[in-house]
Amino acid sequence: MKYCLLIGVLTAAMCVGCGDPAEQMLQVDANQGKMALAMKGSGKDLQDRYIISEHRTPKLSDGTVLDVWILIASAKATDLTEGQPRGTVLLIHDIGKSKASMLGLGQELSRVGYDVVLPDLRAHGRTSGKYFTYGAKEKTDLAALMDQLLRERTVDSNVYAFGRGMGGSIAIGYASIHPKCKGVIAQHPYAGPRPVLKKRPQFVLMSNDELSEVMEDGAKLGGFKLEETSTIQAARRLKCPLLILSQSNVFSSDVDSQAILDATNSPKLKENIASMEYALKPSVYLADKIDAFITGRIEIPGRTVIGVERDAPEPGSTGASDEPPPPHTVRPAPADSADKMTPPVYD
Repeated sequence: MKYCLLIGVLTAAMCVGCGDPAEQMLQVDANQGKMALAMKGSGKDLQDRYIISEHRTPKLSDGTVLDVWILIASAKATDLTEGQPRGTVLLIHDIGKSKASMLGLGQELSRVGYDVVLPDLRAHGRTSGKYFTYGAKEKTDLAALMDQLLRERTVDSNVYAFGRGMGGSIAIGYASIHPKCKGVIAQHPYAGPRPVLKKRPQFVLMSNDELSEVMEDGAKLGGFKLEETSTIQAARRLKCPLLILSQSNVFSSDVDSQAILDATNSPKLKENIASMEYALKPSVYLADKIDAFITGRIEIPGRTVIGVERDAPEPGSTGASDEPPPPHTVRPAPADSADKMTPPVYD
């Protein structure tokens, strides 16, 4: 069955990019993420195998159905105060990927005491939607999702966001509109759609003026304003601390990361990723960075740490175990809760 699904996904990939450039902009190739999900199995299967705690499919006000995995903090995590989680981390995948790419990181965070929320972005993975809007609608999708989970007390109320690539840009956008977000970590974020589009074959030869016209047309087609996709503008609105994990090397520039950092008025820091450590155990490395950011082991000028302070791991240790993650439990939602979300009304 899995192989039939993979063949269908590959066939669909051949059609991506056909048609009007504005529509090409919004219809991204999300097949890599769908293939990864197909290999992981269904949400029910993962829950039955105790890999995730819950599988949710809440419906947005515009009819889009999000597909979400939730991992509850492991009861075996050390140093928890009266069994309470250290916080909640919202993990946001990159463009073209899915929540499957974040599952290993989510398991590491759960192991050390965090609740974790892993959504598929709209038009990605198993979330419905025809168009991807480069953060314009995705950030409000995530704000509505987190409001529901917090209202139901499904996850801890101390919320942080982490995203990779375009997911990092969306994490910053989400944090800029959601007052309950206490901090954001972005791994190699983009300043907006332009640098992402310039990597796609359909747009690589376009002039800046031509691409600007396509982006304006795409925004109209997708029903959003182009300025809503600007990570620079979102960074200016941030009120919570920001940590940017940079990956500057011969293949990748951190120009966007620096521009985002310069635009940020809240406490901020840019830190280079240790390439060798990251290459060997990326999920363990990132989980330790996220925990260090939340607990104050990473010092950010001007920030007051809100969270559980922890001692630094022993030299040579990442602070995470190599043992498989323990089974998860589920915190029941209130009886009157409904799996339907209302749109947030943030500025």
